[in-house]
Amino acid sequence: PAIPSAGPLNCSWQPVPMAGTTVRLCTGAEMPVIALGTWKSAAGQAAAAVTAAIRAGYRNIDCANDYGNEAEVGTALAELFEAGEVRRKEVFVQCKLWNTNHRREHVRAD
Repeated sequence: PAIPSAGPLNCSWQPVPMAGTTVRLCTGAEMPVIALGTWKSAAGQAAAAVTAAIRAGYRNIDCANDYGNEAEVGTALAELFEAGEVRRKEVFVQCKLWNTNHRREHVRAD
């Protein structure tokens, strides 16, 4: 499913039934509710897991700065995009910041 371009959003929280396999975001995009989790992935294993997951049909990858493997996950995704196995607009990448890192000056690009 394509992710609509960013524009004015009218988002408000509403409970979402989890009976389906996706959830509709306030952008209109349908995000899969099942994701590959990359937490606790050993060094050198996150890329292989992401590649296998995408090839198996996963379209949602769960990441966080605190996991320490964002570069490896990003490299695997970039290779899949470059090879044409999946398009960027088809993949959701969840990225989280630690609660003390939400100010602009505390966020750094990895």
